[in-house]
Amino acid sequence: MEYDDWQIEIIEDTSQYILLCKGRQIGGTTAFAKKAAKWMAEKGKTILVGSITEEQAKLVIVMVKDILTRDYKGSISTVKKDKPTLDKITLKNGGWIRSRAVGTMGDAFKGFTADVNWFNEMSKWPELAFIAIMPTLLTKGGEMWEIPHLSENIFMERQKRPSSSNVLRIWMIGGRFTIKPVQKSS
Repeated sequence: MEYDDWQIEIIEDTSQYILLCKGRQIGGTTAFAKKAAKWMAEKGKTILVGSITEEQAKLVIVMVKDILTRDYKGSISTVKKDKPTLDKITLKNGGWIRSRAVGTMGDAFKGFTADVNWFNEMSKWPELAFIAIMPTLLTKGGEMWEIPHLSENIFMERQKRPSSSNVLRIWMIGGRFTIKPVQKSS
């Protein structure tokens, strides 16, 4: 597959927090699927994906599995208990991805932690879903990849005020910029 320049930049970006602001159907999920496959295969990362619907959650798994099969042959675990399903792929190196629909309450995230939390089309998520995933975020920390639409929601509002210890990389199609946090005065 050929990726656009902006997709390659996202795939290669190592920022802890990545927020891709985009319209629909331009390849954001495709870029993050490639990034997920790369991080799982090369770094053994564990990735938890939240999608608005079950169908979208399954599509993410199909996309990542296709990339792993094509670009990282033999990396997918063949042990019976770890064989790929419609919501999870486990690699031989211990990396995995689990994709869940957030639903109306966000309960699908309860009980899971991962190195990377990927929020797919998060601006469509209900407010209760963000409340439900807070323990997951607080437990592990780690990277966050977020793909909102260009509309506002409480999570985007929170991200506009990054903490003093982190840097948030925001990608706008047609360019990128980094928000550097304001240092707190003592």
